[in-house]
Amino acid sequence: MKKFIEFSNVTFNYESLTILEKINLIINEGDFIGIIGPNGSGKTTFLKLLLKELVPTSGEVKYYDDYEIGYVEQLSLNIESAFPYSVKEILMMGLYSKIGIFRLPKKSHHELIDKTLNLIGIRELKSKRISELSGGQQQKVMIAKALVASPSLLVLDEAFSGLDEESEKNLINLLQKLNKDHKMTILFVSHHFDDKSYLNRIFTLSDRNIIEIEKEKA
Repeated sequence: MKKFIEFSNVTFNYESLTILEKINLIINEGDFIGIIGPNGSGKTTFLKLLLKELVPTSGEVKYYDDYEIGYVEQLSLNIESAFPYSVKEILMMGLYSKIGIFRLPKKSHHELIDKTLNLIGIRELKSKRISELSGGQQQKVMIAKALVASPSLLVLDEAFSGLDEESEKNLINLLQKLNKDHKMTILFVSHHFDDKSYLNRIFTLSDRNIIEIEKEKA
């Protein structure tokens, strides 16, 4: 099994406060990992370490290749203020690293956006403003934005927040499709999972540590 990312005895302190302590975790290719933790348990710190936004106080976060990581943050209640754009324009933002600063997108970039919208099943929303969409549709747009740059790992933070039951089921089906049919490695962080059947590994985050638990006991 190919390793993607490995946390080895990772500790992170904020001033004199220990947020995470001696964390050990391996993310393998093809994993669909769920990490459960209450508010204040260190989930945000863990994600920032994973995304290289923070550096461990001690220990190491090892990347086994130069993997592109797609990150879907918690859906904002003020999403129109954060993204006052059309769906197409939002996906184009996800390609800035490939297009380059002050350069115009090429035909291939527009084709990649169409391909990603088709994959997610929201091609018909391409020209709509994000404020016109339902919560479930908005979340799919944010996933499409993360996927358009062709990441190897998709990381989601509280992706079910604010969604109704039907939208949550639709999102689970989409993520299962990405994981099984398109071999996407996924890491999902949340304060709860009502349905854990689609996860192949489950961890709990509490007492400053991350512990893997058997699915049958989750």
